[in-house]
Amino acid sequence: MKYRWKLLILLLVISIIPIVSLRTFGIHSVRNMADVVKEQVRQSQREEAENRLQFILNRFSEAMGRSRDQVEMALIFQASEVHRNLKSILPKIKQSQDIVKSDPEMSDTGRWLVGPVLSDQSNLCLSSPLAVNKAFAISITDQLSKAAPIYQAVSEQLGILSLRHYTGLENGAYGVYPCPKEIPEHTDARAQAWYKTVFEERMSSWSSPFIDEATGQVVMAVSVPLELEEENIVGVTSLIVPLDAILESALPISDMPAGVSSYAVALSLRPESGKVGAEILVQSQESGKTLPDDMLRQEERWLMSSDKGQFKEMLQDFAVRRHRIREMPHKGQASYWAYGPLPHQGTAFVFIIPRDEVLQSAHPVLESIRNRVHTVENLTIGFLIFLVVLAIVLALLFSRTVTRPLEALTKASKQLTAGDFTTRVDIKSSDEFRELGRIFNRVGPQLQEHYEVRQSLAVAKEIQSHLLPDASPSIPGLEIKGITLYCDATGGDYFDYLCVREHGKDKLCVAVGDVADHGIPSALLMATARAFLRLRSSMRGRLKDIFRDINREFTHDVDKSGQFMTLFLTRIDRNKSSMEWVTAGHDPAIIYDSVTDAFIDLKGKGLALGVMEDTNYEEHSQGIEPGQIICIGTDGIWEAHNSGGEPFGKERLKATIRKYASTSAEAIVQSIIDAVEAFCENVEQEDDITLVIVKVTEI
Repeated sequence: MKYRWKLLILLLVISIIPIVSLRTFGIHSVRNMADVVKEQVRQSQREEAENRLQFILNRFSEAMGRSRDQVEMALIFQASEVHRNLKSILPKIKQSQDIVKSDPEMSDTGRWLVGPVLSDQSNLCLSSPLAVNKAFAISITDQLSKAAPIYQAVSEQLGILSLRHYTGLENGAYGVYPCPKEIPEHTDARAQAWYKTVFEERMSSWSSPFIDEATGQVVMAVSVPLELEEENIVGVTSLIVPLDAILESALPISDMPAGVSSYAVALSLRPESGKVGAEILVQSQESGKTLPDDMLRQEERWLMSSDKGQFKEMLQDFAVRRHRIREMPHKGQASYWAYGPLPHQGTAFVFIIPRDEVLQSAHPVLESIRNRVHTVENLTIGFLIFLVVLAIVLALLFSRTVTRPLEALTKASKQLTAGDFTTRVDIKSSDEFRELGRIFNRVGPQLQEHYEVRQSLAVAKEIQSHLLPDASPSIPGLEIKGITLYCDATGGDYFDYLCVREHGKDKLCVAVGDVADHGIPSALLMATARAFLRLRSSMRGRLKDIFRDINREFTHDVDKSGQFMTLFLTRIDRNKSSMEWVTAGHDPAIIYDSVTDAFIDLKGKGLALGVMEDTNYEEHSQGIEPGQIICIGTDGIWEAHNSGGEPFGKERLKATIRKYASTSAEAIVQSIIDAVEAFCENVEQEDDITLVIVKVTEI
């Protein structure tokens, strides 16, 4: 694409972006304001809805509590009257109870005489055991029949809260009011779970919900024990309360809103998963009316929500009998859940109200804001069209004055890239293009200078590569391998093999050095130190004397430059089975003994070369044995770090040496380099790396 068209596009963009930005910002601000107003209205509606639901929940809980207290007070009255009527025969009941328990034959079939004993007007059914004599059985039924007026009075007082009254004795006698139309044969009140619970806990209690066989309703039994003076329980008197009646009695008082779904639930294990769920006992889809639920005989009989986390917390609230309001989905619709405990542990009532039923529609001011935004959009569209036309005209008028110098620069650039560093341009305009032309005319000579520097650097790299050993010396009983990897074209790391020609094939001197920093300056100092070392090591003298003389000369060369060099020099003598070494500030070399699996650090004292002219160095010695591996390196190995800044470290170096100790010296060197590269991953090498491995195979 030609620059003229690019300039046209640029002018269009420059012209349009400000107005588009202002337009977008303005409309965005207005829309944000509308969203803020909407959110504030919604928040206010939510708070009002939650407060209202909390008020309703409190009223319902209070109403249900009053119903529960009413039932328990009525049962206490019933128990008192029944106990008073039976007081004279309670000891005999205890004796007959023992007779029945001690005679297995009387505990089988044919034990019960079931049916109405009194007139139908009392609506009371009585049963007495065959295990006692007829006279005592009649005495029991006579006393039980006296409770009929009590049952009737309590039933009238409680209304829908009273479904049936039971008084059952442990010897098998019992009374039921009102009498069911069909009485199952061989009925034993003592087999009921709520009856057994009273005997086990020896206190009044509300039972878990169960289905009444006569009516099919879900009910709860609240029971009180009948005791002798010595606190022996001989029977139970109970009230059977429909679960839907407990809810229905409280709903009108609580002023529940329309559209609410009411449930009575119990914590139960779900058969398909074995996990705790909320089993629906009673449900209602309309406020003010509760109906016995047939979902106990349906597949979908569990209360559920797609918000698993909140639903699990709600089940925990059921277990600890806590009131609360939550907002979570119900059947795919956002809803409010209000719940609280029912009398029995693990049962609860739940009201679910769709959130849209509680919250009103959006505030009318939003429509006004929407209209104003539409007006602003129409006005800015017309202004944008005007700017586009103006930009096109300006681009056509001024593009030529801009593109002419660019074309000249383009042509000259092609000649420059082809290698013609003498290329020049002549731009006569008085604007920035003239300055650009002047800068371009200086580029050619600078590129030529940089090109010559790069050629010189390539030559320096080649020269430095020849300063390092091109092959490892062949020494009987020793495997030797060294390598240097520079992070730049040139560097300051150095290693060398000395003493080979001067002292025969039984001795080897290995030097490893590291000049501070890297690059061309370090390479020059490395070459200087190499020359000093090679010259001095060819003369007689101990290793510490060699270091002292080299340091004196090297210090003169780097005086006041701040540069220095660390150096490690060792002389390995196979005839004496030993090695001597001197270090000038260099990290200790490492010896690994594969026989004992032990590492030895070859430490020593001595300042780096170039720090102080008059420096004395210490000479150390160490015996060597077959199977030992001598590792001399620079800090570029153990200070190499990964992307997290973690260094490779000497422990990883030692672990790599131990792992590949059975391989050749060359393989060990390559394994260490590979381990460092794998550890650093994509992090570029920041320092020179030098490594020399000497493996003692025989002495």
